[in-house]
Amino acid sequence: RILQEDGTIIRSLFGKAEKKTDRIPIARGMNHYVWDLQYTAPESFDGMILWGGWTDGAVAVPGKYKARLIVAKDSMTVRFEVLKDPRSSSALADIESFDYGDACTPK
Repeated sequence: RILQEDGTIIRSLFGKAEKKTDRIPIARGMNHYVWDLQYTAPESFDGMILWGGWTDGAVAVPGKYKARLIVAKDSMTVRFEVLKDPRSSSALADIESFDYGDACTPK
């Protein structure tokens, strides 16, 4: 699971998930996963019309987050930070004010 610093779940990923975007490949030995910084995507449906839109989840803004690995009854949580892209000319306050994750995350 990927969580906001306050513990709110951003995205849950599983070894056996229906949707490919929610699946983590698992193999024997050490495994490695790179989060694409996206929140859970809103659900789509047949016949949905998106004029220039998409169904990807919102992208995480710079800030502090947590990753939690859960295996059976055991879990381990680590903290990490998403940094601002140094190529961006936007002020950090402007990027943070555009945090639309809650609005786009399915309830």
